[in-house]
Amino acid sequence: MSISAVQKAMRNGEFPQARNLLERLIAKSPGSPELHYNLAMVLTRLNDFACAADHFALCLQHAPDNVDLMNNLGNALRLSEQYAKAKGVFNRAVALAPTHPALRCNRGWLLIAMGVPQSAEIDFRAALDQDSTIEDAWRGLSDSLLATGKTSDANTLLKKALTQFPLSSGLQNSMGVLNIRNRSPAIALEFFKKAVSLNPKNAEALTNLGITAEQLGDLDLAKTSLEQSLVVRPGHHASHFHLAHLATHTPTPSEITAIESALAAASSDQAKIDLEFALGKSCAKSGEHDRAFSYFSSARDRLHRIESFDTAAAIAKLATWTNSKVTLPVQTSPSKIFVVGMPRSGTTLADQILSSHSLVQSLGESGTIGKLSKKMEKLGFNGASPALEENIKAELAVWLRAELSSGDDAQTVVDTSPGHFIHLGLLAELMPEARFVMCTRNAIDNCVSIFEHPLTKAHGYANNLSDLGRYYSACQQLAMHWEDQLKDRLHELNYEKLITDPKQQITQLLQHCGLEFEQACTEFHLHKRAVLTPSAAQVRQPLNADSMGRWRRYEAFLGELIAELPVDQIQPA
Repeated sequence: MSISAVQKAMRNGEFPQARNLLERLIAKSPGSPELHYNLAMVLTRLNDFACAADHFALCLQHAPDNVDLMNNLGNALRLSEQYAKAKGVFNRAVALAPTHPALRCNRGWLLIAMGVPQSAEIDFRAALDQDSTIEDAWRGLSDSLLATGKTSDANTLLKKALTQFPLSSGLQNSMGVLNIRNRSPAIALEFFKKAVSLNPKNAEALTNLGITAEQLGDLDLAKTSLEQSLVVRPGHHASHFHLAHLATHTPTPSEITAIESALAAASSDQAKIDLEFALGKSCAKSGEHDRAFSYFSSARDRLHRIESFDTAAAIAKLATWTNSKVTLPVQTSPSKIFVVGMPRSGTTLADQILSSHSLVQSLGESGTIGKLSKKMEKLGFNGASPALEENIKAELAVWLRAELSSGDDAQTVVDTSPGHFIHLGLLAELMPEARFVMCTRNAIDNCVSIFEHPLTKAHGYANNLSDLGRYYSACQQLAMHWEDQLKDRLHELNYEKLITDPKQQITQLLQHCGLEFEQACTEFHLHKRAVLTPSAAQVRQPLNADSMGRWRRYEAFLGELIAELPVDQIQPA
């Protein structure tokens, strides 16, 4: 047994054998930096980055100022998500060799992972200044531009990069991500497919392909792509998360064991959170509900520690709007529909039903209501409904209509903004053509579903059961206020009633929106369109009662939640 046998195994791609040989050699010569270096390189090829980092660190003890070794060590630490350690190594190396292009490139990727894309952009530009042929630097620069919202600059950059590297799987994947940001999932799907065809082992592209295929309704492609991504990159947290949440996927016991192993090895909070939610979902699908809830709770506890969310302040802000008075203008024919409600209350389902109508165009979660909130803050209104001057109202109305333009000849446009209903009164005053659909659901089922699904930081109230119950109750108070103020311009679509009597409920929904009944709306699961929410797979299925009364499976753990909910909304199910 010699180093030549190791090198032969490495040339033949027999990395597990090479690892075995090297470990046996190191047992005989534990102080050999050459052996540790070769083992680190083999471990990198086997995606065992944490162990690779340990062996690079041993090599660095023999050559403490070797920048290339520092680069390898920093990268292994980055890939094993030991970000703080990686940053220290990279910073020391850059201080020694500020013009080292590979070093600047790898630190750039670390900075993106750490959430500081502005600094990453500086590193990637520095790398390209030294060597414009580094494909990875082009991709990193485009990703850092995307992360800072510079989509136009990223588009220009990627087009230029692809002329230089037309067969780059990584750049094709980045172009797909750009189109996702631009809300063009169908175009993105083709870029992800191209990326995978160029490199079937591009795990990131496989994961993105799976997520996008689910959004577009190709659930078979979603499943196979996510499964293949885990073959290429075993234990990856994002792939496990999305596969576990795919409605058509049934986890196996071995898959659950694999997620548990990945969790035990995970070092970053985000990886642990994704894997705990994946385990919660997988155990729930397998009927192990006590075990599932323990994983959901652990994930929520972790989020609660790392996220800063002031539930009391959020509730106080909701309460200010319950004092607002709305002056309703004379109604005109409905042409703008706002679907609102708590997350997981059926808003995506309502959107899918309405968008199945031949005269309706859905904008999905367009973000318009969020933009309106920012505009109101700039005008100095952060509390109850403002008494705006008529010229300001007119300007806001023009802006809203432009934002909500469908771009085609649709008679009716639907915007789905769950949770963002503080501005319903203002919207009703600005737009006589606006109608509102408030989605509701059994309170405990709704809250449990929110608890099971990670949302954005704006929903940090969900990280604690008591906070979740209090926030939900405050939202219901505001919903009742809007029902009183908006009268017949607001329609309640209740999930349980929809399940038990779909035709009548859908007929009433369409009447409220000024639309004639169409059979396609009752067959909404057949409607082909992009659905960019966690409910993408569910709305591809016919209505069923599977989600009704699901909270009973966790009843023993829900005391803190139920204690905070309105008594009249705690309905048996």
